[in-house]
Amino acid sequence: PKVRSAAATACAAVLDICVMSVDPGSMEFQYILQCLDHLMMMAVGDDSQEIRVKIFQSLTQPLDSVISCTENIHCLIEALNDESLEVRIAAMTVIARVAHHDTLHIMPVMRLTMKRLILTVMNSKDPLVKREGVQLLQALINGSHTLVVPYVRLVIEPLLGLLNTKALDVVAALSTIGDLALASPESVREHLSVLSPQLPIPVLLRAAGGYDGHPVFTGRSDLGPLSVRPFHQPAVGHGIPFPGRSCGERFY
Repeated sequence: PKVRSAAATACAAVLDICVMSVDPGSMEFQYILQCLDHLMMMAVGDDSQEIRVKIFQSLTQPLDSVISCTENIHCLIEALNDESLEVRIAAMTVIARVAHHDTLHIMPVMRLTMKRLILTVMNSKDPLVKREGVQLLQALINGSHTLVVPYVRLVIEPLLGLLNTKALDVVAALSTIGDLALASPESVREHLSVLSPQLPIPVLLRAAGGYDGHPVFTGRSDLGPLSVRPFHQPAVGHGIPFPGRSCGERFY
């Protein structure tokens, strides 16, 4: 497994380096598509959870526009049903980013997934299942950014309902609300009166600053329970252009 994992990671790293310099109409570009197809098949078919997670985590943002044109893009959707939460989160992050490049085909899947997760957060009696639902919602929001703006009010309500529950659920909810603030600060600002008892004053002041180059609050675990970070608009439209080609035409 370690050899397969290293090989898959190395392959993704090489593709990430060379993809922007390859002509989309060249034979070399077809090789890149084939490599990505094989990587995604491996990401859903390998019996090692570690390898499946590693592959999805290795698919970086510069590859998103190319992934949207691969034959096996459906593997991303299949991975959302993986038995491993880590795999589901990694796959959710990738497919949410790829949605920027193939909105027509992927956004319907994202909407259905979002609604299912919201219902899980609202109705599940199992705290673990509820917490996993919040983590998956956060992965979806992190990847989709502005695409999630029309659904912010739909997402934030069940998250606010978690603020009076167990500490771990509160942290998970605040973390996800923080990421919603990156996408739609105005929508989150409406709820500051509910959020304020949960947040330190310096974080609230930064949250009120919006996202145009100003920090906003987030509970991302890699930045600490309640940290701030600047907003960076995803590089949508800066991927490889595909003139005369529909990047989702083989999705179904």
